[in-house]
Amino acid sequence: MKLGKFLFALVIFFLAVGSARSQQEAKEDYFAKEKEPKSHSSVEVWYSYYYFDQAKIFEEFFDKTYLDPVGITVGWYPVRNLDLQVRAGYAQRQGTTIGIKSGLPSEEDVTLTVIPVQAELLYRFDFFHEQFLVPSAGAGYDWWYFKEDNEFSDDVEGDKTGWNATAGLAVLLDRVDPSGKLPLEQDFGIENVFLNFEARWTSLTDKDGFDFSGIGYSASLLFEF
Repeated sequence: MKLGKFLFALVIFFLAVGSARSQQEAKEDYFAKEKEPKSHSSVEVWYSYYYFDQAKIFEEFFDKTYLDPVGITVGWYPVRNLDLQVRAGYAQRQGTTIGIKSGLPSEEDVTLTVIPVQAELLYRFDFFHEQFLVPSAGAGYDWWYFKEDNEFSDDVEGDKTGWNATAGLAVLLDRVDPSGKLPLEQDFGIENVFLNFEARWTSLTDKDGFDFSGIGYSASLLFEF
């Protein structure tokens, strides 16, 4: 988990340095007021490392302290910069059960499947024309479905509910390769493409078994239409 935080901070640092150089080269464009209308919707494809608060318990069964879900997010802008979005992901991890008396891994295989679904309200601090770095912050409601497939014993399935808080930083790729912006907009209606980094803190109900609360770090491609 410490390694993930360090890498996340390192990426943010280099992006900030790149932003300063880019802003210096195109100062007039950056401080020009954004023209209306702004984007009306968004689609995001993401990959995440999700670290559980009860990482040691999870590691006993699955030899890992995290899940790595992939997913898609669909958003709509009811007003400028305010993104109302729905996220859905999928993750699966295989492991072995633990013997009650021995405390050692048994020969029974277990497969955990998790489908996190989130409804979020996210604000993007995007105020200038072709803004290179766009911070964001938001919060939302969580519903997580899980299923534990056991090789010999009965399967277990259920769901968890809770909430999350999000902080992110998006890099406008149009500024990196301006030549690609016009074809994307003409052919597919894509106005902006971002490389997006987020940290998401999630608190879920801890009753009925394992507590799925934790923190996730994600990287994604964000398309605005």
